[in-house]
Amino acid sequence: MSEEPPLKDAISQGGNAIYEQFDAVDSEILARLDDWTSYHGLDRTKNPLLTVAHQAAFNVLLKSALYSHHRLDGYELTSLNADTDIRECFAEAKSTIGSNAFEECILDEVAFTADSNTLQKIIEPRHLLVNADDPAETIGWLFESIILQDSRRKLGQFRTPDHVAEVLADWAITSADDTVLDPGMGAGALTAKAYKRKQDHRGKSSVREMHGVDVNPLAVVMSTTAIKLINGDGTPNFYHRDFLEIDLPESKEHIDPSTTSISEKVDAIVSNPPYSRHHELSQEDKAWIKKKVQEEAGGLSLSGRSPMFLYFYIHATQFLKQGGRMAFLTPSEFLETNYGTPLKEYLLNNFNINAVILHDHDSLTFEDVKTTSCIVLLERDNNPSSETHTRFVELNEWPDADDLLDVISTGTTDCDFGSVWVTEQGQLEPEEKWTKYFDPDPVTRFPDLKPLRDVGRLKRGIATGDNDYFCLTDEQVEEWDIEDQYLSPLIRNSTSVEHYDCIDDDFEEWGEVNKERWLLYHVDGETSSLGSKGVREYLKHGLEQGANESYLAQSRAVWYRVDRRKPADVWATYMTQNGFRFIHNKIDARNLNNLHSVYFDDYSDRQVRAICAYLNSNVVDQIVAQSGRTYAQGLQKIEPNELKEVPVIDPDKLTSGQVSRLAELFDRLCIAARADDEDEDEVRTVIDGYLSKILNSHQEEASRLQPSVERIQ
Repeated sequence: MSEEPPLKDAISQGGNAIYEQFDAVDSEILARLDDWTSYHGLDRTKNPLLTVAHQAAFNVLLKSALYSHHRLDGYELTSLNADTDIRECFAEAKSTIGSNAFEECILDEVAFTADSNTLQKIIEPRHLLVNADDPAETIGWLFESIILQDSRRKLGQFRTPDHVAEVLADWAITSADDTVLDPGMGAGALTAKAYKRKQDHRGKSSVREMHGVDVNPLAVVMSTTAIKLINGDGTPNFYHRDFLEIDLPESKEHIDPSTTSISEKVDAIVSNPPYSRHHELSQEDKAWIKKKVQEEAGGLSLSGRSPMFLYFYIHATQFLKQGGRMAFLTPSEFLETNYGTPLKEYLLNNFNINAVILHDHDSLTFEDVKTTSCIVLLERDNNPSSETHTRFVELNEWPDADDLLDVISTGTTDCDFGSVWVTEQGQLEPEEKWTKYFDPDPVTRFPDLKPLRDVGRLKRGIATGDNDYFCLTDEQVEEWDIEDQYLSPLIRNSTSVEHYDCIDDDFEEWGEVNKERWLLYHVDGETSSLGSKGVREYLKHGLEQGANESYLAQSRAVWYRVDRRKPADVWATYMTQNGFRFIHNKIDARNLNNLHSVYFDDYSDRQVRAICAYLNSNVVDQIVAQSGRTYAQGLQKIEPNELKEVPVIDPDKLTSGQVSRLAELFDRLCIAARADDEDEDEVRTVIDGYLSKILNSHQEEASRLQPSVERIQ
C-alpha cells in the first residue's frame, strides 16, 4: 500500500521525538505509564517507553485523520494547521461530535508534551489515511508494525485476517439495520468488515448501530477511525471498557446506570476475543470473572483453567437477541479439552450450532502465530432443536466467503476446498471431543483399516521415578565402573532423534556429546548379591541421593528394579507442535515415558516399515491430531488409550508388492530426513498418494462386491 511508508515514518519519527523528551515528563505521568506498559503487555518489549511514544504518535495521527474526516463531513471544526492547538481541537471535537474516540487518555498526555513542530509532522500525512482504499487494513498494519507480537500475545490480541473477518460478518449480519456488537475491537478489522456487510444489504445503515468495547483506548480510536473512513453516517458506540464489566441495564449485576454502554440486546455479534491464557490473570481476577460468568451461564461450573475467550463467549451471549446470530473466531482447543466441556454444554442448550469450521494449518489464519483456530457460527435459540444440522467443515484452503457460506446454508457436503461432515445437534455430547466429527469414522470409510490396538500393542514408556539417577552418560558409567550387563541402551527423549528411524550412528553421536544414553536396567536381587562393585557403589549412592524415596521407587518390590519390558519396535511422540512422528527403533534401545512404546509382534521387519510409512503420512498426522487434544499455542498431545483407537493399515490385508512399496517409501523418507539436499515433505506426499490409491481401490472393491452379497442373501 503506497500510503503505508509515509504514515509509518510519521509514527516512527514522531514517536522518537516524543521519547527523547521523556526526561521532562511529569513523574506522576511516568508512574501511570508503568501501569500502562504492564497492563498492555509492553513490559515485554526491549524498550517499553519507546513503544509507548510510538503509540502516542499513532494515536495523534489517527485522531487527526478522524478529525479531518468530520470536517469534510460538514462539522464546523477549527482547521488543523501550524497555528492551532491540536489538543484543544480534539477537545472541541469531543464536545461537538460526542465521539469517544476523542476522549483524552494517557497517550494524549504523553504526546502533548512534545512541541508543536513535532505534532505537526505527525499529523501531516493524515490525508493518506483519510483517502486510503482500505483504512481498516492500513490501521491494522500500522498497529502491528509498532506493537511487537510478544506484547500482543500477552493480552491474546491478534488482528482478524480480512478473509476470516468476511466469513464472520457475512454469516452474522442479515440486514442493513442490524445492530452489531464486537466485544474486543482491537484495530477494528472485524468491526469495519461488519459495517461494510451492513451496507451490502438493501436499506439504510448507520454506524450508530455499531457497538464495540475494548480495554485499550487506542482500540477505540483505531476502530472509530476505520469505520468512519468508510463514510459511515453518525457516531459509533465504541467504549474503552473491560467487556466483562459491562452488563445490560436489566441485569441483576448492573448497579450504576452511568456505566451503561450497551443499552439493549443486539441482532449480531462478531468476535475475535482475547486469547489470553488463565496464567495471565491474577487469582483475584480469575475468581471474579469465573463467579460472574458462571452465574450468567445459569450456574454452570467452569474450570479455573479456562482461557479468557471462554468467558467472553458466554458473557457475549447475554447481549444477543433471541434469533440473533453470533460468529466467534477462537482457538480450537475447547473442542477437546476438559475446560471446553461446559462451554459446549452451554452452546448446545442455548443455540442452534450451524457450523464449526477448522483451518487446516495456522498460516491460513494468523501469520507466525502458533495456535489452532476455528470459526463457530451460532443462532440464538432458547429451545434449540435436536434436529438442527451442525456442519463440521475442515478447510484445506480458503474459499470465497460466499462459497463457504453456501455450504453452510444449502447443506451440501460437496466442496473442492475442504471436507464437510453433517451431524444432528442432538447427537453431540459436551463431554465428547468434537474434533472427531471432522472425520467421524475413517475405519468405516476404509474397511481394511483397523484400530492400532488390533494390529499392535501400545504401552507408555518406562517411568523410573528419578531420571537424573537412572539415566547415565558414558562419563558416569566410566566413573562408577558400571558393567554393561547392568545397562540398557536408552533413547532419552524424542529430541534425541529428529528423524524417522534411530540407527547406530545416532547412538554413537549421543556418546560423543556425552548424552544420557544408558539406562540402569538389568539390576535385580539384593545389593549384596551383585557381582559388580561399581554397581553396588552406585546403588549406595542412590540411597544417599534419595533415589529410593520417589513414589514409584517405594511402590516397587526392589526400589531400583524399574519396569521390565523388551525394546519397542516403534516409538511414538506424544506431544508436539510440528506433527507427530513414529520412529523405527533399529538399535534395540529402551525408552522412557516421554515416548509411547508400540510393539508389532506378529509382523516382519518389512511389514513394520510399511506400517511406519503409513503412520508417518500426512493423513495419519491429521487423524492423530484429531484423536488427541490441542492446547494453547498449537501444542498437541495424545495419550496411549487415544492412540490405540487410531485406524491403521493391516499388512496382512495388503499384497506383497504393496508392503514392499510402502517399506521402500519409508526407507526413502528416513534417508530424506537425514539429507541436506532431499525434501522429506516430497516423500511424504508420495506416501500419501500411494496410500490413497491403496485405500480407495480397496473401498471400490468392497463396494463392487456388496451388491452380489446382497443378492446371495
